[in-house]
Amino acid sequence: MQVKEQLIKYKKSVDKMFYIFFVLIILFHILSSTPLLSKIAAMIGNRLHGFTGDQVLLIIWSIMNIRLLIAIPAIYVILVDMEKVWEKILGIGLLLLGWFYSLYMREWNDTAIFTYALLLVASYKKDFTKILKYSIYAISTVMVIAFIMDRLGMFPSLDLVRDGRVRHTFGMNGPTAVAGHVCFIFIMFAFIRNGKLKWYEYIVISLLCVLNLLYVDGRVGLLCTVLAVSGCLCSSMFERKGWKLPDKAAEIFRNMMCFSYAFFGIGFMIMAFFYQPERFRIFRKIGFLSSFEGRFEVAHRLLEDLHTSVFGNYYAKYYYAEHSYVQSGDYLFIDSSYARMYIIYGVVGFIFGTLICTLMQWRLMKEKMTFRMYLLTVCAVFYIVQKGIFEPTYNIFPLLIAAVLNDKGTKCVLEKNSEARNKEISEGE
Repeated sequence: MQVKEQLIKYKKSVDKMFYIFFVLIILFHILSSTPLLSKIAAMIGNRLHGFTGDQVLLIIWSIMNIRLLIAIPAIYVILVDMEKVWEKILGIGLLLLGWFYSLYMREWNDTAIFTYALLLVASYKKDFTKILKYSIYAISTVMVIAFIMDRLGMFPSLDLVRDGRVRHTFGMNGPTAVAGHVCFIFIMFAFIRNGKLKWYEYIVISLLCVLNLLYVDGRVGLLCTVLAVSGCLCSSMFERKGWKLPDKAAEIFRNMMCFSYAFFGIGFMIMAFFYQPERFRIFRKIGFLSSFEGRFEVAHRLLEDLHTSVFGNYYAKYYYAEHSYVQSGDYLFIDSSYARMYIIYGVVGFIFGTLICTLMQWRLMKEKMTFRMYLLTVCAVFYIVQKGIFEPTYNIFPLLIAAVLNDKGTKCVLEKNSEARNKEISEGE
């Protein structure tokens, strides 16, 4: 008990440590989506005798490993902040699972589940709105810097061509990274605002969608942005008109969204297991949907080559293809997050990813936050075709399982729900 009392004195310092290492984790992942560090390393290597750009880059990435010291706030949370025994057991279990996956040989630098386990535990009782804001600032800043350097010609061209159209990368490693990160910045922003956007914000988002159509062609990012914006418009209209779904219909809708990740994940894997080209003729006739077939086909081919694994596979051809920007006839890059969870991280990884995403929806469903559940269901659609479910820059939302929703819009909802419950109790008495 005396040890715990001594540790409580350091709470403010440990909380600051959490946010410092949290931002480093976000920077690590967003920088991994750009050639920015490679460019900086090359410039330093040119000025230093006896060092190449690759050697400098390795040093930089090694320094970035300091981000994993977020394990200190995570352990502190278990020792000090968690009062209930079951919470402590769950926290320790998450850390053990993360450490196991960081040691399990798939690839030497694969810390995806380890990082998420640390973040989940360390975010206990932290302000989730603050977490979202820090994420938006860090991601946006790196993207703006990368965009400027790209326009100044400081990056090698990574632009792609599809159907005769140039798909610009604007300083990122690929067009889908541009569209995906812009989409998730907007979804985080809409989550904070609970869908209440200003007219000029709709104009900015519309312009970004037009730029996507003309120059990026990031179809899934565009689709999910449109779905999220449509949700904002509908939510605002319902509130302005005083409309509301019947309680029974709203409850069914929330239950469906709560299990959206399980539905899409299991559904995708069933489609991949039983994929046959003739069954996808209708997809090929619709250009936008044609990319879905490729995701099923790649996963199907890999599932034929690989055995079912409890903790995942190391697949040399896959890892070689992941670092290639050229799609070929034997293209093996696993775009779908659901396929990646199953193939790379095995049955346990698939269950872990699906469970934490379902729990974050469950947390919102308990407070009847229907619109926010809708936003996270839009994210579930994104992961059918794109990777990112274990990347905090794409998917920071699992942290709300342990964090505190602390914005004004949420407080109002919580107060209303609390008043409604008190009223029901008093009427029952």
